[in-house]
Amino acid sequence: MARGNWALEVDGVNHLIEYSGRNLFVDGQKVRVTSKNPFVMLIDYPIQLGNKIVNLVVIGNQVDLAVDGYMLGSKEPYVPIDRAPGWTWVFIAIQCIGGWFLSGLLGFAIGVLLSLFYVRISLSRNKSTSVKILLSLVVLILSLVILGVVSFFIGMELAFSGLV
Repeated sequence: MARGNWALEVDGVNHLIEYSGRNLFVDGQKVRVTSKNPFVMLIDYPIQLGNKIVNLVVIGNQVDLAVDGYMLGSKEPYVPIDRAPGWTWVFIAIQCIGGWFLSGLLGFAIGVLLSLFYVRISLSRNKSTSVKILLSLVVLILSLVILGVVSFFIGMELAFSGLV
């Protein structure tokens, strides 16, 4: 479960931000946040603190707070989740649909888990776009091949055991 606590001072006023599970508390007040994706926890929620806006960023089980363009925990530059390139969602769709057709619910679940990889890699700043796409393509192909092989051998085992 993703958790994070931050104490910030903005304009001489101390603020406490807490995130646990799907609950966000800003100075003790509960704030409703929702994921941008129905399968993978993706949150990029702006929080107004005085005259400053900070962003709660949750990708899967990783949670961080963006202040002044940088993530407090990782010290990496802040990249809004809305700016994940379109190719990311294509990889996610192919992974989930392909996994479903190859292995049913197990393949779909693995696709959902790998969706986190695609989002994280697409938002990373230390790789070029071509390297990001190549890494995603390699992961996609390997995962679908592995799912197909596993499904084939499970089917063969069931056929030889007389269950099919």
